[in-house]
Amino acid sequence: NGSNFSIRDLEISASGFGSEVQMPMLTSFIDEDIDGSEAGISGLSASDMGFINVPAMTSTDGVGISFDQLSSVSVSQLTTMQNGVLDLIGFEGGFIVNMSNTTDMTGSVIVLSGEAEVDLSSLTQFDGGGMEVYGASFLRMQDLTSYLLESNIFGDTALWRAEGAGSTIIMNSLLTGQVGLDGTGGTKRWDIEAVNSAGGGIFFNSITDLLVEDSGNFSLRTINILADGAPALVDLQPMNNFIDNDSQSPSTVTTAGGGGVVNISALANLQNVTINGSFALGDTGPGGGLVFYVDGSGGGLEAAPADLEDPNNPGVSDFLMPWGCSGTVTGATDETIGAGAANTDLVVNNGCSTAGNEAAEAAAAYSNNGFNDWFLPSKDELNEMYLEIGQGGDGFNEGGFAFGTYWSSSEINSNDAWRQFFGNGFQDVVSKFNDWRVRAVRAF
Repeated sequence: NGSNFSIRDLEISASGFGSEVQMPMLTSFIDEDIDGSEAGISGLSASDMGFINVPAMTSTDGVGISFDQLSSVSVSQLTTMQNGVLDLIGFEGGFIVNMSNTTDMTGSVIVLSGEAEVDLSSLTQFDGGGMEVYGASFLRMQDLTSYLLESNIFGDTALWRAEGAGSTIIMNSLLTGQVGLDGTGGTKRWDIEAVNSAGGGIFFNSITDLLVEDSGNFSLRTINILADGAPALVDLQPMNNFIDNDSQSPSTVTTAGGGGVVNISALANLQNVTINGSFALGDTGPGGGLVFYVDGSGGGLEAAPADLEDPNNPGVSDFLMPWGCSGTVTGATDETIGAGAANTDLVVNNGCSTAGNEAAEAAAAYSNNGFNDWFLPSKDELNEMYLEIGQGGDGFNEGGFAFGTYWSSSEINSNDAWRQFFGNGFQDVVSKFNDWRVRAVRAF
C-alpha cells in the first residue's frame, strides 16, 4: 500500500493464440493499494485464446479477473474474491464458467456479456457487491440470503442491472436487502434495473424485505428500482416490506418505456418510497392492477385485479353488495373521469354507509400491492374500464370482468345511483338497495 496518492498495480495477462502464464503454486493474489476505482486494482486478464493457469489460487482481494469465451483464467478453486471485478465476455452461447466453490465475493462487481453463464451456487457473502448482465447472459445466486450495502471501494452506488433481451439475474434465496446501518454516516445508493430485458429480467424469488436505514446526518441513502422498456421485469413478488427510514430522500420504484413492470404484488408495508411510472393501457399498474386510463402526463387509473370479495367473509367470490346510503343525498353526483375518489370520500365521510359491505366503503377499505388509496369508480370511469379492459373495445376482457353488473360511485338522488352491465356496456339508474359487483380503482 502506497503512503500517498501513488497507484501500485500488478497486471498479469495472456493475449493471443498460444500465450500462457503458468503459476501453479499461487494460492492468493492481494492488492492492498486500491484507489477506489476499477482502474486502481490489479488484474488477471486473458483474451484472444490466451491462458492463465492458477489452479491453486483460492483467494483474491483487490484483483480483477477478465477472460473471454476463447480464453481462460482458472477460477474453479477460487473460494474468496473480494473487492474485485469479474468480467466474462461470451460470443455465441455456451460460455459457462464454473465457480461452484466461490463463497465470498464481498465488495466485488460481476460483469457478464455475450451469453456468458455463471451459477454461483455456493456464494453466501456479497455485501457491497454489484452485478451487470448484458447480451442474454445469465447469473444465478442460489444460497445468498442477505445483502448489505454499507461500504463499497468502487463508490457510493451498487448497481444490479440486467440489460438486453434474455439477460437474467436470479436470486433464489435472498430474503433481505439493506442499505446502511442505523446511525452510521455515508451516502449509499442501491440501483436495481432491468432494461429492455424481454424474456429475462431480475427475479427475487424469496425476498421479504428491502430496508434503508437512517444515516443520522445529511447523507442520502436510497434503493431505486427501475424497469425500463417492454417487457422489462423486476420481480419482487414475495416482498412484504419496502421501508426507507432515511428522511433525506425517498427511495423510488419507476416503470418506463411503455411496458416495464416491477412486480410488488405481495407488498403490505410501503414507507417513504415514491412510485413513478409511464404506463400504457393494459399494463400492470403500480398497485398491481390493470391500467385502463392514461392522462398523457405519466398518470392514470388502474383497476384492481379482481372484483371485491365479501369483506366479512374473505375468499367468497361472486359477491354482490348494495350501493348503500339509501334515502341520503351524499353529494357524490360527479360522473366524470377523475371524480371517483372524491365521490367515494363523500359517501364514506357522510357516515350513512355502516354495514361494512356496501360499495363505496368496501372499495375504500381495499388494499393491494402496498396501496390503500382505492375507490369506487365514477360513472365515466366505470365505462372506461368496460371499453379498455372489459368486454367492450377489443372484447378480450383483459380485466376478467364478470358477465354482470357493476356499481359506479355516481349517485342521481337520495335513492338511486348509476350502474353498468358489462355484458353489453349498458348504463342506467337503479335503486341503491340493489346488489351488484364492485371493482375498485386507484389513481397514479
